[in-house]
Amino acid sequence: MHLPRMTFQFPIATFRPVSNARQQIVALFPDFGNAAQFQIIQTLQGMQESGWFDQLAGLKLIVPVGDIAEIPADLGQRLPASKLHLLFDEQQCLQADHQARLRHLRSEGLSFMVMPSDAQAEWDGAQNLCYSLQEVLPTGARIRVSGLHRGIHLASGIADSAVFEQMKACGFQWFEGSYPYVPVSVQSQADQSARTRLLKLLGLVARDADTRELEELFRQDPNLSFLLFKLVSSAAFAQMTKVSSLNQAIALIGRRQLQRWLQLLLYASQANQPGSLHPLMPRAAFRAAMMEALVLRSGGSRDAGDSAFMTGMFSLLDVLFGTELEKVLTPLHLEDDVLNALMHREGLLGECLQIAAHADRRWNPQIAQLLQQRELDSTAYYESVQSAFQWVNQVCKEL
Repeated sequence: MHLPRMTFQFPIATFRPVSNARQQIVALFPDFGNAAQFQIIQTLQGMQESGWFDQLAGLKLIVPVGDIAEIPADLGQRLPASKLHLLFDEQQCLQADHQARLRHLRSEGLSFMVMPSDAQAEWDGAQNLCYSLQEVLPTGARIRVSGLHRGIHLASGIADSAVFEQMKACGFQWFEGSYPYVPVSVQSQADQSARTRLLKLLGLVARDADTRELEELFRQDPNLSFLLFKLVSSAAFAQMTKVSSLNQAIALIGRRQLQRWLQLLLYASQANQPGSLHPLMPRAAFRAAMMEALVLRSGGSRDAGDSAFMTGMFSLLDVLFGTELEKVLTPLHLEDDVLNALMHREGLLGECLQIAAHADRRWNPQIAQLLQQRELDSTAYYESVQSAFQWVNQVCKEL
């Protein structure tokens, strides 16, 4: 049966995360596909009026500008200027009327990010640079980046971890690209043992095992026990009563939150550098929270939301561990609807997983078709994106 076509209130954008060197998300790079510039501004205004920006404290939006002349002079009053970086080609800045418009916008509190076009097109108003790595980094880029000490510079289109390290050495502070999805080298035996314990714990929690069984596995991993006590001592679980045992800590956090925390730890524990997150962790966390929001907005129950969260979190385990997803999932004894979504993208969970998998990548028209199938309009979509990134922003700071 064909569902009736829906008219979206606003164009649908995808949001590519921009991370710092520690892999915390610091900005979002909206991609509106073929939408006209006035449609993009209207959509951003709608997001502003709904409180979208207020819920994403600390995150900037890097907004591509096709034509500086078409930027409204009062843009700084329509949108939260402090939360935006307008991104445009530096070649546009060579025109005097464009420079006058940019000076006015800067006086309104807006900031800019410039894509350098060539060595002769340098503009003295460019403080923040964005280099696209769809090809090689241009000659002279390192010198120019290092010469602008106060700016924030973005390397976009990073393909793998090796290029990420090169861009970090070049002086870039912000990073965007598909590098989190490229499997890294084989883990050490210690990493594999820790992973095995986490998977066993998740299997025990999923079948509602006795607390003593959970406690026994925690006892085998001092680092995992430490992290559990650290979690229950955090602001989110702060209690007047001091925690004195693993049994008490498990009871305090509760099975539902324990399950979500262990799912996150699968990614967080694989970080190669101390103090840094694994690049996949924010992506998996986004999928999980986005899927939960989509299922709840589709009328699903809290239990259905939990299944959606789990599905999103587990959907990248094959990339994380560099092995077949079915092999990783076998010890977890998952429900059939979750397995069908993960292995075949089938059912409600499978459709929501496809939406979530598109939502933080480059724009693909299929995302609008998927939203139509689920009868979700642009308002529900943008609310889901906002709540998902809000949660990711929170957990990335806590881990």
